[in-house]
Amino acid sequence: MKCDKCSHTCSTTDGLRTHDRDYHRLVVYYYDKTWKLAHRTTGGFTCPICNETFITTRSFMAHLSYSYGLKVSIDKKYAVNDTIEQSVDLENTEPKKQEPKVASKFLDVTNDQSTDLEDSVKKKQEREVNYKLNENNKRSREGWETEDFQEKIKHIPQKLLSDGFKPAKMKERRLSKRDVVLLAGDAVTSEKAVQDDKVMAQKLGRFVPIIHTIGEKQLGLLTSASMASFLLAKRETCGTWLSPENEGEDLTAQTTTSYNDFWIGYLKENSKASNALKNTTHEELSESMVSWLNGDWLEFPQLRYCLAQLLVGSILVEGTISIMINTIEPYSRDQFIDAHYERQGLAVSSYPTTPEKYGLLRICLIQTADGLKLVIGSRTCSFLVTSSARLDTVSLNLGPETNHFVPTSTTRLFVDSLSLQACESLLKDQSVARVQSMLSMNLLRQVRSKFDKLSTYTMCRASSSIASLPELQPLSIWTLCSIESTNPKMSQQKIVSSLFRIIAGEVIKFGKKATLKKSDFDEIASEIQGAMKNPFDNINELFGKSDEIGIISNKVLNQHLTYLAGKISNKQDNEKRIQSIINSIYD
Repeated sequence: MKCDKCSHTCSTTDGLRTHDRDYHRLVVYYYDKTWKLAHRTTGGFTCPICNETFITTRSFMAHLSYSYGLKVSIDKKYAVNDTIEQSVDLENTEPKKQEPKVASKFLDVTNDQSTDLEDSVKKKQEREVNYKLNENNKRSREGWETEDFQEKIKHIPQKLLSDGFKPAKMKERRLSKRDVVLLAGDAVTSEKAVQDDKVMAQKLGRFVPIIHTIGEKQLGLLTSASMASFLLAKRETCGTWLSPENEGEDLTAQTTTSYNDFWIGYLKENSKASNALKNTTHEELSESMVSWLNGDWLEFPQLRYCLAQLLVGSILVEGTISIMINTIEPYSRDQFIDAHYERQGLAVSSYPTTPEKYGLLRICLIQTADGLKLVIGSRTCSFLVTSSARLDTVSLNLGPETNHFVPTSTTRLFVDSLSLQACESLLKDQSVARVQSMLSMNLLRQVRSKFDKLSTYTMCRASSSIASLPELQPLSIWTLCSIESTNPKMSQQKIVSSLFRIIAGEVIKFGKKATLKKSDFDEIASEIQGAMKNPFDNINELFGKSDEIGIISNKVLNQHLTYLAGKISNKQDNEKRIQSIINSIYD
């Protein structure tokens, strides 16, 4: 079938009818306060609001409907179905018996002026009379300027002629999910196949369609479920709309640094500890940082302090699971530097034999008699995580065991910017003797042996700024005695802890020359009872007639202290601290 207005051919009658509507329809009715006409020009229909031109009738109507929420129609009888605003003075008109209302479908309304009413009525009368004479004749408006025109107009119901026309308020239609997807994808007027592709892309990306209104205009947007929840929440302001930076045509040109900044920022903002993290900045571990982590402590003594500072406050990310390191302890692999070096022969070692994600650095879990330990290892040292908090859920590990995070070879590490700055400052000072400005006992590692070695008393344990308060740090044999208690009488474990506290204080002050004074020991021993009394008696014998005994290199004293350390358990008291830390860190 060939179109009688152009050379286009269609195989079906319906196709020809659709073609005629899209390419040869001359007018479209749209409602913008009043019903108005849009006329086709040579280039098609031009939007009266944004001046964009559309070739087909259907695309023009869709544009008005979706972009501006206007009611549109190609059929006059469906378009003009509201009362008409006019201003005709009927003050001196005698009331007459009303005839049935003039059907609004006969009125061609373009504005609310009285002259338009006259034109509309003329057309109505013209159509009625000519229909009676000959419905096939050409309609003409001539001859309708008759004397009885004013008389005829009186028969129009008063409601149609009253001032202040108020059309029935149309219920604004909210866009459907599919509408929003098509609008966001600029596919409202596209072919069905293209539209289906847009819908499929939305489903594959698991994007949530939402509507943003500006006046009467509805905008379609696609975003994540969490972002949709944030945007749809009731807030005082809607914020400011901004365009992203222009990256050019090559999307790969975007720097890794800027992407990582955005990515880790998004992770923290949507974490369970977003309030605690809102003032922090993080950056991914770099090659230069890994080089520091592989530095030799013998050559650079300050590394035992600054490297723990570098890693504390870091965020480890594995898939959708992430943790923040609150407390960390460094250990050298050189047994002459650190008596607590990582032992060989373990089923899993933190020693990186080959380069991994960050080069010569490994993040792993090591099974020990005390449970699973989260360790970050380089070729010269290792770092034990003793306190960590999950960011994707509320979970806290306090102590040497970590059971809420399992790293892999793809685990990412982001260091805290303030920790990095502090590390760089410590690197410049070879005489540094402590990692942070904090109580000395809180800087000592959680060890239970080698009390005759100087390295046991190295003040190198670091805590993040978020968990720097003493009550938010894991307990150790050095700090157990200092925790607050409603019971005025100290437990036997706390009394033993006070002995370790005195010994550590002496070594920190005097180094190799540190001694345990008989007077200090006797004061503590007088409160010891039960099973703890025997090792205290053994230590007392070491004094003989002396007022003090040496601490460093005193192997016999170390044996008794190691036994006592094994009798002290921090687990129960650490568990009591967990709730306080949760209240401090999480939103």
